[in-house]
Amino acid sequence: MNFTDVDAPLSHSRDGCMPIHNIQSAVCDKYKMILCSQTTAKANDRSNLKPMVEQIEAEYGVRPEIARADSDYFNIPDIQQLEALGTICYCNIPKNAEGRTGTDEHGQPILFTYDVQLDQYTCSQGKPLVRKGYETKGQRKAVRYQGTQCQDCPIREKCTRSTRARTIYRYDDEQWKEQYIRRMKSPNGRRQSALRRAKFQALGQYCILRAHSADDPKF
Repeated sequence: MNFTDVDAPLSHSRDGCMPIHNIQSAVCDKYKMILCSQTTAKANDRSNLKPMVEQIEAEYGVRPEIARADSDYFNIPDIQQLEALGTICYCNIPKNAEGRTGTDEHGQPILFTYDVQLDQYTCSQGKPLVRKGYETKGQRKAVRYQGTQCQDCPIREKCTRSTRARTIYRYDDEQWKEQYIRRMKSPNGRRQSALRRAKFQALGQYCILRAHSADDPKF
């Protein structure tokens, strides 16, 4: 890989800015063999889980029953679509997906909890963030919530860069995401994550899948 490779975009990494190709692998859970692979020019993996599952179905005629992947693949719209089509996804949860935004002066995470009855958020300082309106961000709709008591908050500088107040966007699929996070934190969700790490950690970037074996013995 070098700077003259026109197909390799520049991307920031721990080693600085460099041209990259992002390689993905899908591994059969039963036989531990690579089912397929893809090379993309995308710097992150957020949009790669769904194409990998679709490629397996296209090449083998079988839709994977289970897909296990690390947190880099966490993409709720894609996970929703895959599960609606019959592939159960166990994708690790990134920290920023749980309403965490840094830590306070004691090193504790700054958290935001949603109250369905009041339709508002409460921060870890006990202050409310109230509903302010509906917005479209990209192709998704979201409700905007804004803090009402941020001016004198002792951890304001650690919580937000806004000169007004902390803002949170709640997307239409937020309830589904919260249910998915609870599922991943359940004993079975943790067990599925442990299986992925134990079997294939050495592969680097990967998507681990178990294909449905009822009608096709080769899986």
